[in-house]
Amino acid sequence: MLNSTDGVVAKDTRNRRFFQPTAVALQKAGFAVITADLRKHGDSVPMSPAGEPLPVKIGPADYALMASGDLESIKAFLMEQHRTEKLNIRKLSIVAFGSSCMVAAAFTVEDWAKTPYPDAPTLDQRTPRGQDVRAIVMYSPNASVKGINTAGILKAVKGLAVPIYVVAGGGNKTDKADAEKVFKGIELKGEQFRESRKMLLTSTPTHAEAFLDGTLAATTQKDIVDFLTKNAKDLELPWRDRTDRRSK
Repeated sequence: MLNSTDGVVAKDTRNRRFFQPTAVALQKAGFAVITADLRKHGDSVPMSPAGEPLPVKIGPADYALMASGDLESIKAFLMEQHRTEKLNIRKLSIVAFGSSCMVAAAFTVEDWAKTPYPDAPTLDQRTPRGQDVRAIVMYSPNASVKGINTAGILKAVKGLAVPIYVVAGGGNKTDKADAEKVFKGIELKGEQFRESRKMLLTSTPTHAEAFLDGTLAATTQKDIVDFLTKNAKDLELPWRDRTDRRSK
C-alpha cells in the first residue's frame, strides 16, 4: 500500500502506519503485506535536528523515481522473500492512493516490459524478471502527475493482463473527473472484463486515504481483500524459482 500526495509536504500524519488495520485484514486473508511511504512522504522526509519533519517540495523527477527507484527497491526486497519461499512474487498486487496510483501504473508498465534472463535456449524456458504485478486498486487517482506521461502509461496499462479497480468519491467533482478519465484510459469493453476492470464512484466526497478511515473503513477493507483475492491470490500461479540459472 502506497502513501502519496501532491505538492509541498510538511508533517504528514498519514504515514505508512495509517494502513496497518487494512494490512492486518489482508494478512488474515492470507496475503503478505508491505506498506510504504514513497520518497518525501510520511516518514520518508528530511528531519530537523529536533526530530521534526521539514517541509519538502516534491518535483516531477521525484514521481518518476518513485516508480523506477522506490517501487523497484520494494520489489527487490519482496524478491528476496520469494527466494526463501515466504511469499509468491508472481501474485504481486498494489493498493495506491492519489498521485501514487500513476506511480503504481508506471511501475507496472516497467515490470511487464522486463525481458526474461537469457538463461535458456527458448523464451518459454527462460526465467522471468517481471510480469509479476497482477492487480491494482486505485483510490482517488490523479489523472495528471508531473514527471509521468500519464496518457502513455494508461495506454500501456490498458493492454496488459492486469485487473484494475478504480474508486473515488463521487461527491468530489475533481476526484470524480480524474477517476473517470483514468478509467476511460484503461477500460476494456465486454462482459468478460466487468469484474477485472471496474470503477466505483461513491456518493460521498471521500478522498484517497480517507476511504480507510471512519464509517467506510470496513467496506473499503472488504473491497480490497475481495478484489485482490479474486484477481491475484486465487490465480493458478505456483511458486517458481526466479534465480538466473547462469548464476548457479
